[in-house]
Amino acid sequence: MPIPRFPLRLGSPQILGLSVAIKAAWTAVALFVVARVTPLKDAERYLAGIVRESEGLWDRTVLMTRLAVALKAALQADFLVHLVFSAATALAVWWLLRDRDLSRGRGWIFLGLLLAPAFGIWGSIISKEALSVVFACLYFRALLDSLEGPRIRWPGLLLGLAGFAFFRYHYAVGIAWTAVAFLVLRLHPGGPRRGAAWLAGMLALAAIVAAAVAGHLARFADGYLIPYVRQYILGGEDGRTTRDWLVLQDHGDLIANLWWGLPFSIVGPLPGEAAARPVLIPLFLGGCLTLFLYAACFAAARRRLAGMPGGAALFWLGLVPGALATLLIHYPFAVLNAGAGIRYHVAFCVQLGFGMLALAAPRARD
Repeated sequence: MPIPRFPLRLGSPQILGLSVAIKAAWTAVALFVVARVTPLKDAERYLAGIVRESEGLWDRTVLMTRLAVALKAALQADFLVHLVFSAATALAVWWLLRDRDLSRGRGWIFLGLLLAPAFGIWGSIISKEALSVVFACLYFRALLDSLEGPRIRWPGLLLGLAGFAFFRYHYAVGIAWTAVAFLVLRLHPGGPRRGAAWLAGMLALAAIVAAAVAGHLARFADGYLIPYVRQYILGGEDGRTTRDWLVLQDHGDLIANLWWGLPFSIVGPLPGEAAARPVLIPLFLGGCLTLFLYAACFAAARRRLAGMPGGAALFWLGLVPGALATLLIHYPFAVLNAGAGIRYHVAFCVQLGFGMLALAAPRARD
């Protein structure tokens, strides 16, 4: 049975209006439904104008607080401040995909990503994740235009990467590697084939070095990484693990839980957790949908890039390692607290979802 065509061209004002309306609905859900189940502490703190003495002028939280206070003074309503961030993310993803051909089911993937609960909730209120989405869209738009055009869009690449790294620096490692891979493939004097060999050599060398210093990496994980993750998740006054049964004391525990921790760092609740707390069922189902849509985006991007010069190398040596790096960085936080996993993964939903969909979709015929 053929998949129905997406009814409107993505670049049309109607689709932009639909995107903004969907995001506005998610803002209402976040503030009037989700906030009754779990407090939106960071958003409340920003709007209250609370700044700690230890936070410097260029601290991310200070900047978010100043921005929230300025918007509240102008708009006079918390809901409208949230709507500004919600509309910004809707506009960003629409702009990223505005001239793409979203036939053959790709339009429904776009709609599914908009309706995914994690992106819908945390990308529709005032949050660092929302601004991360905006900068990630800027980065991937520049990457897309550079890949398809005769010149590299340096301003978009650098500004998008810098802005994303400022708000979510640890997740920037993955897209930074993708940028390195693209630039090597484009600028290597021997052409894409020589560039691909050079990238493969870099990855092989990194694997050899990692194997050689495995003992040091294990001590680093035991002495710093795991204590840091536990302090980050559990250290706040409202922090607590949602998985008290999980033992996460050393690198062996990290490795042992990797097989289920990576996919569920995106899904969020485990099936048993959703069954025990029915309020988590929508998040569980939405997380499963999101994981499926990410896989569909990667599969579609692989098919399209395979027909472009250097495209297959960019996919296998740039996009896939970048995504794995992001998931491995995200996994320790998400495995300890499902709520943290759901929220923080919104910061890289463009890398795994919207950005990959943009790379998968050719330009629409006017």
